Amino acid sequence: MATRRNIDEPPPLPGTKKKGCLYWLLVLGGVFSGLIVLGLFAMGFLVESGYLLPTGFVAGDDLSDDRQEFLRTEVLEDGEGATWVYSAAVRSIREDGNLLTDRRVISYYEEEGVFELDSVRLEDIVAVRAIYGEVLEDGELVVWGRPWVDEDTGEVFGGDTDSLLLLISDEDELDHRFMVDLIEAAEGAGAEMVSVELGGSATDDELKSIPDAIRFSGGDPYEAPPAVTALKPE
Repeated sequence: MATRRNIDEPPPLPGTKKKGCLYWLLVLGGVFSGLIVLGLFAMGFLVESGYLLPTGFVAGDDLSDDRQEFLRTEVLEDGEGATWVYSAAVRSIREDGNLLTDRRVISYYEEEGVFELDSVRLEDIVAVRAIYGEVLEDGELVVWGRPWVDEDTGEVFGGDTDSLLLLISDEDELDHRFMVDLIEAAEGAGAEMVSVELGGSATDDELKSIPDAIRFSGGDPYEAPPAVTALKPE
């Protein structure tokens, strides 16, 4: 039977046919991919221009002048220099900061207008534990300092009584460089480290990349290692 065709409809050109759903899905996929690439370029530009904070660790000297000025006036001691800096904030470095300096490891944050800062001096570090992808998307670093007794109150600080928590980024594997520099700086300052642990998700290569590191055996990642608990307060 012949197929009727509207006389007002022009005949199809030779070698052409109607485009199906697959064609349009491919077109939309290409457009979507292009938008993603454009977005990445835009984010990179905003980071490079200083509008957004870097998404990983940055050498202290590579921070913008205004961010270095904030650290000098609000975070660092006189003459103290920042070696590595990571902020989980998007724009304002005041909202969050995790630092290795030539004197301390530092963690700070601002919440509801209240600025909180805690630190451990390099020579006082006795143990560190990096937890990769088990608590946060990137990771956390738990730092324990040597225990000591307040002579006025008799209260024990450091050791297994408290710890310092830093956020760490695994972007470009600079967290490994951060860990190595931290350990070397602490030992160079006279610290007697008794434990270096990586979370259970760490690979064998990651373990090998951190001097003297062992795999965290499990349990509460924030609980002090037995070697820290065994230390006596000074």
